[in-house]
Amino acid sequence: MKADKLPALFIGHGSPMNAALDNPFTRAMGALGKALPRPRAILCVSAHWLTEGELRLSGSAPFETIYDFYGFPDELYRITYAPPPAGEAARATAALLTPALLENITGLIGGFYLRDWIGILYLGFFGTVLGFFWYYQGIKAIGPSRASVFINFVPVSGVFFGWLMLDEAVNLSLLTGAALVLSGVYLTNRPR
Repeated sequence: MKADKLPALFIGHGSPMNAALDNPFTRAMGALGKALPRPRAILCVSAHWLTEGELRLSGSAPFETIYDFYGFPDELYRITYAPPPAGEAARATAALLTPALLENITGLIGGFYLRDWIGILYLGFFGTVLGFFWYYQGIKAIGPSRASVFINFVPVSGVFFGWLMLDEAVNLSLLTGAALVLSGVYLTNRPR
């Protein structure tokens, strides 16, 4: 009998505090969990490459909870999740991962122009390394709740630097969106 396939979901977790809060997002995630059948395995792809172990794929041992943040209330550090191993799914993922990594990788790298490398280095340094460093400095300085508001600047700066560096068009809807983001950040952080 053919097993039904569950949907592929992309779920941005938002603030880590969502793990400990009761809000519309957490209630929607709870409802989704009740609406879908229980999966045999879950594949989680994370951009948290700064955590020890760049690639973790295991079918034999459960994973421990990794706390790659700081400055939050203690209740968040008491939440644990150690899923059971899923050997078959891990082996299937590894079998698909190897050819995906080897698929014409030398042809792709050799075909990059200087402008491509500059873009990759820019995104790697400013968008990842420096961005996370400044974000964690912000958490230390003003706390996680206020610092998380500034994540909203990411699309605004993306549009700005796309216009500045790549000659991308800026239209009224982009300017309106930027104005809404900027006013939202101001309203959230204004002195009371």
